[in-house]
Amino acid sequence: MKIERDAASLVIVTLAVAAPIMVAFGVAGPLRTAVALPLVSLLPGLALVRLALRPIEHLNSTVVLAIAVSLALDVVASLAMVYLHTWSVVGVLGLLAVVTLSATVARHVVMRRRTA
Repeated sequence: MKIERDAASLVIVTLAVAAPIMVAFGVAGPLRTAVALPLVSLLPGLALVRLALRPIEHLNSTVVLAIAVSLALDVVASLAMVYLHTWSVVGVLGLLAVVTLSATVARHVVMRRRTA
């Protein structure tokens, strides 16, 4: 069970780091879409849901909640950048990546303290 959690965290961190880098360097094509789309639509919410809640029994509930939280974060990040007159696609992806990485690291710290 612990290996699965670490594998999920590894995938979350890898995609969160890769997406802004690929967009910043101008990588085009389906690979960029396959890496950036999960960061925009799922990963920040999934990281926060995994941090805030114990695992929900039904995977569907977890995914729906993660998508809703991710889309809300997308809107907040985009509106903040528009309001500050600093709109940048790489900036939005970077901000979402920071939220995702912070929540993933915080979850590992919390889990480590619970087992200690």
